[in-house]
Amino acid sequence: MPRQRITLKQPICWSEYSNSYCLCDKCWSCKRKTKYDNPLLALQSARLASFRAKELIKDYKCRYCDGYHIGRVHRGI
Repeated sequence: MPRQRITLKQPICWSEYSNSYCLCDKCWSCKRKTKYDNPLLALQSARLASFRAKELIKDYKCRYCDGYHIGRVHRGI
């Protein structure tokens, strides 16, 4: 049986209310990362970062900002 990930992220975004540090899903996956408006530019950046880091890094469409971000691909243990 696969292990389930336990998430400690908050359900609401405190940075929208008090401009404070927040660990909600929106802040953790969107606000702290570079936004790419062009999917081709995100793909090129992911390939370059993957080459530099010697690990798989992919580009993906963000569900919060309608842009693209890059991030590591976590492999299941």
